[in-house]
Amino acid sequence: MGAYKNRMLIVASVLFLPFTISLQFVDHIFVAMGVDKLVAEQAAIFVRIASIGVYLYIQTSCYQNIAISMGKTHYVLFSTVGASILHWVLCPILVIKLDWKM
Repeated sequence: MGAYKNRMLIVASVLFLPFTISLQFVDHIFVAMGVDKLVAEQAAIFVRIASIGVYLYIQTSCYQNIAISMGKTHYVLFSTVGASILHWVLCPILVIKLDWKM
């Protein structure tokens, strides 16, 4: 079971690397699609911040499957609740403190 978990973690990390590199140019991609420059800059900031969550979600999903197979379903519940609380804390910070006016 542990070998499959390690393979999933390695494959997810290797596949996420090109995605992370492409995020450095996401604002240029938005502008090329015809999005206003200011909107493209703010969207690029959001995409870069959200990409961290995507990576962590992929990693956590691996550990959740292992925990469920061991009968430890409360670990999955706690990690999901923790992620929700973190989201509730980050949203006002990003909107109010950074003045994104969404």
